Amino acid sequence: MTDEALEVRGICKGFPGVQALQDVSLRLANGSIHALLGENGAGKSTLIKIVTGVYRPDAGRLMIDGKTVSLSSPRDAIGRRIAVVFGSPGNVHQASAARKRVEERRGCSLKRGRDKG
Repeated sequence: MTDEALEVRGICKGFPGVQALQDVSLRLANGSIHALLGENGAGKSTLIKIVTGVYRPDAGRLMIDGKTVSLSSPRDAIGRRIAVVFGSPGNVHQASAARKRVEERRGCSLKRGRDKG
């Protein structure tokens, strides 16, 4: 297993009339938490939808634990330990409820650092 739990390399995705992603690469380490920020139209949602199995990329590779994978659905992504919590100021109190749902689905506890609950 590599330190990179998730890696995207050279991801491209287009829709009629727009190239949403062009040669996007990103590496996320095991045990890390990230935020994806950018202007409207920057491709954030498209990238997340590729990583979570909603869309398939037109080009590029998605790698999990160093192995190239093709996600066929959001359920497939969840089965491979990929989850997204969409953030907005109103989601702060919902985070614990979302975490509880993920724990229930996985049959485990997602304990991190100082957070033992």
